[in-house]
Amino acid sequence: RDSYGHVNHVAYLRLMQEVAFAASAAAGYDFMLCGHTHGGQICLPGRRPLITNAACPKPMFYGAWRQGALQGYTSAGTGSCGVPVRFCCPPEIALLTLRA
Repeated sequence: RDSYGHVNHVAYLRLMQEVAFAASAAAGYDFMLCGHTHGGQICLPGRRPLITNAACPKPMFYGAWRQGALQGYTSAGTGSCGVPVRFCCPPEIALLTLRA
């Protein structure tokens, strides 16, 4: 504890382009920011992607997620890949506030 009685805790943050969820959780990281996956880029209504090129479970494909003690956020990004179009998958720039 510090002089104010607060418990000192170091949080480990991992920033990745690849989505190595299991390895990050096993390594003891607390929070992981991932991106970007384009969110599927072309989706059915309800943001259900037709094709995904990310090697991750669907709940971790975009947005906030948790795997065990590891929390994370995967951005859908703002652009496109291959075909220059996005459908039912709006571009995003995420503004996250991290608090201990």
